[in-house]
Amino acid sequence: MHEKWLNKNDLLLDSYSKYDIKPQFNGGLKDPTKSCFLSSKNPSINDYDYSYCTNTEKHKKTILLFGDSHVAEFSKAIREKYWNYNIIQATSSGCPPIINVKGEGTCQTLFNMVFNKIIKDKQIDIAIVGANWSAFATTNDIITGISQTNQLLKERIATVKFISQTKNYPSSLPMLIMNSKNISEIVPAEDSHIFYNKMKKELPTINFIDIYNYGCKNGKCKLLNDDNIPMFFDNNHYTYEWTKNIVNDLF
Repeated sequence: MHEKWLNKNDLLLDSYSKYDIKPQFNGGLKDPTKSCFLSSKNPSINDYDYSYCTNTEKHKKTILLFGDSHVAEFSKAIREKYWNYNIIQATSSGCPPIINVKGEGTCQTLFNMVFNKIIKDKQIDIAIVGANWSAFATTNDIITGISQTNQLLKERIATVKFISQTKNYPSSLPMLIMNSKNISEIVPAEDSHIFYNKMKKELPTINFIDIYNYGCKNGKCKLLNDDNIPMFFDNNHYTYEWTKNIVNDLF
């Protein structure tokens, strides 16, 4: 879009079409050739920097960040809040973080590494597990998978928390806001809402970090914070500013 056509707030919203996820999703990884988050841009398991991403110091407690981009997006904010903890990050797009997972090969390899090596070799105090669960509902039995994965992780980790389903919008939220005359009329996709309710109903014993309605009060939900930063930079991933507030309030 041409900047002469846009006001200041629209220019800010338009800028999210070029959002750089690296600082937020990788938590400050210095080497651009390596990563703690694997995606289509770095699809090889060799791109996972095992020594950095699983590095721990004995005198510190350890948090495991395990899942797809919906965990990776909290990496920077968690590292800032829990600066005195070891942070092990094993995140990849392409499949959900459950045992017997079905999905892309690299993702399966990394997640099986968590189950077969990382949780056995490392002393982990807290596991934070998450995904865009509804996106995998047709290829995986998410409900059974979460239940079984929770049981397995709790055999070795004292505190296991699962991030709830996140809202999904029909298209980019910044663009929806720009093109809407009434922001309150923007509503999330129905499938994400249905799956969120399904998880709450069928997994009552799971320790969920419930983020689905974050920013909502009395049935009204904010899509922009006080600085006009949109909740998502696309249709389902939080901007850094929102992850920082969510982590401070809920994690």
